[in-house]
Amino acid sequence: RAELAKYGIEVAARLPLLFEPDELARLRPAEDAIARAVALYAVIAVREGTPADMARESLEERGLTGWLSERERGFIAQPVDEGELVEMSWRIEALAALAWALGLVEELPLEGAEGVPAEVFAPIDPDGSRGARDRDVRLRPVEQLADRLDLFYCAHWAARQQQLTGHFDPWPAQLVPGAIQERRHGLQWL
Repeated sequence: RAELAKYGIEVAARLPLLFEPDELARLRPAEDAIARAVALYAVIAVREGTPADMARESLEERGLTGWLSERERGFIAQPVDEGELVEMSWRIEALAALAWALGLVEELPLEGAEGVPAEVFAPIDPDGSRGARDRDVRLRPVEQLADRLDLFYCAHWAARQQQLTGHFDPWPAQLVPGAIQERRHGLQWL
């Protein structure tokens, strides 16, 4: 919350808990996070011009289509319109959150909306070209994951308050509400 205070954002003292303390031990395993990251990588690849059938076949061959949401599965089956392309482009921020959670990048900043470079994902072999992933890819410690999720949860709450009520006027230009939302969703998925 102190990180948000730097932007003039004061978070409500009592937001609902995202999870009970004992639920921290029930995070998804690293294997699941890797599978989800590979699935999101395919969504972004299609968004960036990879033929949808090629991405879909790659996921099917590796048994990874189950890691797509229903909406993402529909997008990979048949990218439809500009609105859907824009919506799916935001998934890169959820992918950035998973990259951070898996230790593929050092930082998951509150600011900006930049995603992460494709080469960062080489250790998880997202396109199947290497035939295997590095065995040492692991989730960060649960305390780090919980702290970062709490930050993005509070930031998302503040962004929604701004959208609904204009409470934080002016909203800090460095904080991109769509990126905050997707990064939170990426972390909360764990």
